[in-house]
Amino acid sequence: MKVLFIKNKGANLKKVAIDKKMLIDYYKTKFPKAHGINKLDITIDEIESDIPITLKYGGMTSEGKRAFCTLDSKQLVREKGIVPEGEYQVVYFYYDSSSLVIPAKQKTDYIAPITLHNPLYPNTEYIEMPSSYEKNAVIHEMVHAIGNILERQEIKVLDEMDRSFVEGLWKPYYKNSFPLIDGGNYDITLSRYSPYFDKLIVTKEVPQVQLTPSLVSYNGVKLPGTFKGNLYIPKHFKLQELVPANIFNTFGETAWQFLDKRMLMNLDFIRNTLGLAVNVNGKQFNYRGYDDGWYRTNQSQHRFGRAVDFDVVGMTAQQFREWIKLNYQKLPEPNVWIEDEVTWVHMDVRYSDKLGLYLFKV
Repeated sequence: MKVLFIKNKGANLKKVAIDKKMLIDYYKTKFPKAHGINKLDITIDEIESDIPITLKYGGMTSEGKRAFCTLDSKQLVREKGIVPEGEYQVVYFYYDSSSLVIPAKQKTDYIAPITLHNPLYPNTEYIEMPSSYEKNAVIHEMVHAIGNILERQEIKVLDEMDRSFVEGLWKPYYKNSFPLIDGGNYDITLSRYSPYFDKLIVTKEVPQVQLTPSLVSYNGVKLPGTFKGNLYIPKHFKLQELVPANIFNTFGETAWQFLDKRMLMNLDFIRNTLGLAVNVNGKQFNYRGYDDGWYRTNQSQHRFGRAVDFDVVGMTAQQFREWIKLNYQKLPEPNVWIEDEVTWVHMDVRYSDKLGLYLFKV
């Protein structure tokens, strides 16, 4: 795996050097030896940058703390052409956070290391590393990046780094300070990822695939849209209706990759079956489909492209919920979560132990 460290002006170079050795040793030798799993060979290049930094709210952590990250470092890195597209699979952006001021700071607020769910490029994950990060952050964030890479290849493996299910309870950052210990968040998650390490390869060119006729069915349900490789392209919705304007402007048609095809199939099927207009994004809304983290917390299903909020023209939200109760088994993906007692429709296809239709309240 090829990794790039960007050392922004003022970054703590001593920490960067320590992280470089830690990252290589941990994935190549220490963790595989401790747990008997596959090793991951990592090579790291370094470059310098001088990008102005401002902060924004990034979401709530699993411990209920408000985390802040950079407003637009990823966008500026891309615009300045600092990183060649397709050359690296993971980019770390190191920056000096010591003099940055958190707006309207609360007692537990902090500037956090973060792996962004939407990548720098389609094949390049992006990680922010403020100077205030904790010791093991470099290896912790790499676990998230590996999970993102696998998810984009349709390999669905649960990431339990920030919340681990232990003894019947979800525990935040379980044994996070001990990355080699048995049964901790590293052991739980990396043991699942290890069989797929051979999938973590660099491809400089994104293969062009042709539109093919729609499959006859998915789970026995005929679909109105088409398939492009393993992407589902709905008949009744444009990409601009489903992703924020900034994401479409940056990624263009490749932004389909951020949307779960099961969600798209259900949405397209509902529109086709009802014969009524279904409104997602538009003049009033920008984040009702995919949300890159600007509007919602880290745990939202919108961050993973699995959720959509919409209105059906000619039906109230409650009327739709009554309809879906009678018809959810006809959906291409019948395991759906619907938010109850709100004036809009929220539908998502999260991975859970709940089968069929599940109504929930926030």
